[in-house]
Amino acid sequence: MVAQDVAEAVLSAAREVDATLVVLGIRHRSPVGKLLMGSVAQRVLLDAECPVLAVKPGSRPRVARH
Repeated sequence: MVAQDVAEAVLSAAREVDATLVVLGIRHRSPVGKLLMGSVAQRVLLDAECPVLAVKPGSRPRVARH
């Protein structure tokens, strides 16, 4: 499956279930890796009809303290 097919599968699934949020797992890559391998995340971020949250591995939600 090529990157464009993966992105389209994610976008199609989000539309099918009328998603209110898409969550993407991302990882740190070199600048060259970003150019070559970031197309799925970029396409989902740009083409999703709902908000997209990108999360790094090991991320933990922070609780706002007032």
